[in-house]
Amino acid sequence: MRSALCAGAILLGLLLVSASLWALLHAVGDEAGAAGAKGVLLVTGVCWLLDFVFLVVLLTLARLAEPQSKLDVNADDADPE
Repeated sequence: MRSALCAGAILLGLLLVSASLWALLHAVGDEAGAAGAKGVLLVTGVCWLLDFVFLVVLLTLARLAEPQSKLDVNADDADPE
């Protein structure tokens, strides 16, 4: 799970850099460069979203694999009064 967190941080950095580069190239008027940077931005964004979904699935599986605590087990047997 730690590698997925590191990958997410790296992808977020790449996302910010490519967004800045795309905005700069578009403002300067370099349409070909802006199109390339926009492509990198889109691919990085999709990869970041996939990493986010992967992390949510991993955290859900980790939570389901945890043994129940004593409080969870005793809560079912407790008197509702």
